[in-house]
Amino acid sequence: MESHNGILGKEIDLEKVIASKRSPQAKPLPRWIVRYLHKLLRVNDVNRVIRDMGHLEGNDFLEKVFSDAIPVDLHLINRGNLDNHRRGLFVANHPLGGVDGMLLMKVIGERYPGQCRMIANDFLMNITQLADMFIPVNKLNKQSNREYFKIIETEFSGDSHIVMFPAGLCSRKFGKVVIDLEWHKSFIKRARQYSRDVTPVYVDGSNSNKFYRIARWRKRLRITFNIEMMYLVDEMFNQAGNRVTFVVGEPIPYTTFDARYTDWEWAAKLRQHVYELEKDPKAQFDPDKPVAIKKTWLG
Repeated sequence: MESHNGILGKEIDLEKVIASKRSPQAKPLPRWIVRYLHKLLRVNDVNRVIRDMGHLEGNDFLEKVFSDAIPVDLHLINRGNLDNHRRGLFVANHPLGGVDGMLLMKVIGERYPGQCRMIANDFLMNITQLADMFIPVNKLNKQSNREYFKIIETEFSGDSHIVMFPAGLCSRKFGKVVIDLEWHKSFIKRARQYSRDVTPVYVDGSNSNKFYRIARWRKRLRITFNIEMMYLVDEMFNQAGNRVTFVVGEPIPYTTFDARYTDWEWAAKLRQHVYELEKDPKAQFDPDKPVAIKKTWLG
């Protein structure tokens, strides 16, 4: 199969990538910074994946990546809850910030070939072998609201299953617990608007302690730039040899999300339910159960 042209269609030249993100008038970065970023972003490892697997696309690419480059022991609980879906909306916690999204696409893509789409962050959008599986929402290039809503309307009106991580960012550690940030409410509105039942998925996994330490210190120092996100490529490769578990909950009819609660409250209830699946994979969603899970905001 012919591969797309793009960042994973050919090996990465980091200096060119950096230059494309900066003003033409900006001075070149010092060589030592480029070398540091080259190591931090694991460019040599990414280029090795490109050389070995860049000719593949879609689920074939994901299968090869997670069997050879980043071998992961994937464990799926309640596989039957993936069956008999029509235009489903899968929502999950986001502990890994990349690997979990690609693995979830792999699981759903195997069950529904060519019918899985995921709202992608800026990093994953660059994996052109997965271009047909991504909903291209581009924050770095300041995509207009009109462009964004047009894309969302087109995708949610279609027949493909959609994967979302309502927290937006990957989980952080609060005390000794790795947990999502507050879930955004937009998926509730879209479930109703486009008549999509919601399937909750709990992802069991975590990043390194270094990742969480960096996040804590950034917050304490009141640094707004999301420094820890720069380490997610390293975290992705470090998942090699680990087990990642998905617990697929029972689909929740979109008609459940009525006016008795606000969309923010429904999102908080779904977030809590996802973590209940960790302890009880057969847990049923109780709309009237009070939200007791801790609120977590990122400073």
